[in-house]
Amino acid sequence: MNRIVGTLSRAAASTLIVASAWAVLAAGCAPPPGKAPAPEKVTTPAPVEVKAPAPAPIGATADFQAMIYQLMMPAARLGDLNADALADQTAGPADFARSLARFGSAKVLYRVDQAVNLSDDRITIGTRVPIVTAARVASGGERTSTITYQDVGAIFRISAGPADGQSDSRRVKLTVELSVIDPGEVEISPSVKAPVYRKATLAHDGALRSGRAIVMISADATGGSAGESVVFICRAVFGEKQP
Repeated sequence: MNRIVGTLSRAAASTLIVASAWAVLAAGCAPPPGKAPAPEKVTTPAPVEVKAPAPAPIGATADFQAMIYQLMMPAARLGDLNADALADQTAGPADFARSLARFGSAKVLYRVDQAVNLSDDRITIGTRVPIVTAARVASGGERTSTITYQDVGAIFRISAGPADGQSDSRRVKLTVELSVIDPGEVEISPSVKAPVYRKATLAHDGALRSGRAIVMISADATGGSAGESVVFICRAVFGEKQP
């Protein structure tokens, strides 16, 4: 009986020693009284940068469409013409022509539809027109006319490059030099009226956006008949070159 009790006492003593050891370990891991445990450190992965696809390289070809209109409209309405509004509100040439008809009488002078080199290109449309500058009738009734030739037409100059030093966007410079001859009202000799020679330069320098119309306007408030203005308008669109 004593031997059994002694055995039980030694087992109880071993259990007490193990429990005490666990208590010491727990006390060493626990934070001091009144001090909160340190927060667990969380590592956040670095953000992944997603790059947009770069546009076609500078110097690539593109489809280019342009139409030049001559619009006769009341001078009092010139302030209603807005290039950006015309570019945003019209979907194509037919729609654009209908928009111009709200202001006056418009006609197409020149049209371009071809591939161009965006780095540097030039398109010339023109002709030499004979103009009667004087006329006289000889004593025998013979009529003599003085004729000169004048160049008329349009010159498109196109160049594109990086926008503000950025290789992932482009700016385009488009310049149109225009010369037109219209019938005049001033009589310079019997039955001969001097023609009116008009010149205009339209220019654009801005972001190159495929498919978006560029509209440029040049107006002469006193160039037409009484109360009318002569307005030259160019609508141009750059598009991706189709294979």
